[in-house]
Amino acid sequence: HLRELYLHNNLISFISNLTLVPLHSLEILRLDGNRLATFPVWQLTLNSYLVEISLGNNQWSCRCKFLQELQIWVSDNRHKVIDSDEIWCLSNDTKPPHRRRVDFNNTACSDFYSGSSVIQSLMVSDYLPTMIVILSAFIIVVFLTVIIFIFRDSVRIWLYSRYGIRLFHFKAASAKYYGEDREKLYDGYVVYSPKDEEFVLQSIVAELEHGNPSFQLCLHYRDLPHHAVTSNSPYMQHTTSPVVVEAAEASRRVIMVLSRNFLQTEWSRFEFRSALHEALKGRIFKLVLVEEGSILPEAELDPDLRPYLKTGARVRWGEKRFWERLRYVMPSADSQRKSCNYRRNIN
Repeated sequence: HLRELYLHNNLISFISNLTLVPLHSLEILRLDGNRLATFPVWQLTLNSYLVEISLGNNQWSCRCKFLQELQIWVSDNRHKVIDSDEIWCLSNDTKPPHRRRVDFNNTACSDFYSGSSVIQSLMVSDYLPTMIVILSAFIIVVFLTVIIFIFRDSVRIWLYSRYGIRLFHFKAASAKYYGEDREKLYDGYVVYSPKDEEFVLQSIVAELEHGNPSFQLCLHYRDLPHHAVTSNSPYMQHTTSPVVVEAAEASRRVIMVLSRNFLQTEWSRFEFRSALHEALKGRIFKLVLVEEGSILPEAELDPDLRPYLKTGARVRWGEKRFWERLRYVMPSADSQRKSCNYRRNIN
């Protein structure tokens, strides 16, 4: 005449099918908190006086054959099962075993509880943190890449001025000339209008020749033969073309001080333009344009000058970090050349 049987939290893993059948007067049965996996609870239908039962926190099997019968019985006896929300099934097909809450609203055993589904669920739960970390890292890398691409010029200048690193300094088209470029006599050949001579000498030339690093410059008024210079302009006589070409070929960079005076004087002369075109043919990477701020609209209208504006290295006088930008487009000061008499090296 046993009416109440409390077997909870006893680590019970097996109960014989016939153990509870003789207990016809049983009203309360607690089996929760054990290790039961395949006990056929539906046999408790024979215990007609049973009004309360607890089955939660066991290790019920997720195999469809057992689980479907468990779902049906619990669904039909919800008024008796006091802890249906705590009933879990355990899949032994995965390592480690995976636990899922049993859905009693659907008595059909779907693929949700099958081994492959459990494995997939386990893989998702196990690898989800790693996937989140990888995805977050990827987003950060993409974001930084976009930022660096947008501000690539500023990044390159900052790296060079801070650490001396030239990032993507030479283009592929200029790679084949890099070796011979290192053997040039001058670091830069400066062309400009005589009207801008005071500005060029006191600002650009003074900074580049006496700054750190320092560069050896070839200036037309100072370093070229006197017979190529006239009182009006150093580029007017017929000897202009070979002199300009020779000076440009002896230099690692051609620095053009692009101002309104330059357009009205040197650039207006066909001989000078032709000589510069010849000197820069196939070596556009050598051209450095130092631009006067107000000259840009006029320069872009010139058909001969426009290609240089699109492909040459450009720095604008007065812009932020002007000197860092100018030094960045100058050649590397990694090989010290001995001092020489410039006039003797340009015939």
